[in-house]
Amino acid sequence: MLLVAAAATLSAPTDDAVQSPVETVGPAGRTVVSRLAEADVHGVQAARRLALPAGSAERDSTTSGVWIVVDVTVACRLTPCGFGESRLQVGGRSYAPSPIVPGASFATMNVGPRLRYRTSALFEVPRSALAAGRARLVVQGARTMALEGVPVITMRLPDAVRTSAAVRSTVLVGAAS
Repeated sequence: MLLVAAAATLSAPTDDAVQSPVETVGPAGRTVVSRLAEADVHGVQAARRLALPAGSAERDSTTSGVWIVVDVTVACRLTPCGFGESRLQVGGRSYAPSPIVPGASFATMNVGPRLRYRTSALFEVPRSALAAGRARLVVQGARTMALEGVPVITMRLPDAVRTSAAVRSTVLVGAAS
């Protein structure tokens, strides 16, 4: 009986697993859809500095690490939402999106339902993170509840680090699925 109790304890899910959103996983280049959001990664660059969109305040975006610039299209499906709780997972660590771009950036945008926006998601990571070779973009809004679905896009990280990477202005590209 004691052996059965020990086995049950060891195999039971942790609180984190029970209370975490459910991931809908897909590769870059394919639209990944959950009940509340959808996302598609078109490309990934690594750079030491960002080339900010025209009209942005001049800022020094040089980093001692590396910027991961993810070209992504996102949409809220049922209600207005934002993507500030999203994260880039690389080698067992999570990185929050940077709000370095003023206005409607991936980290700060708040959009209406059923509209697709293309933008750049920016993540500042240590240069050593590139050695992992792969990353996961978890697209999550601030109001994502436990057991709600979130799109997760798997992608290959670039081998080379550019001097500069262009940051895309957020633009409306059409209706969501």
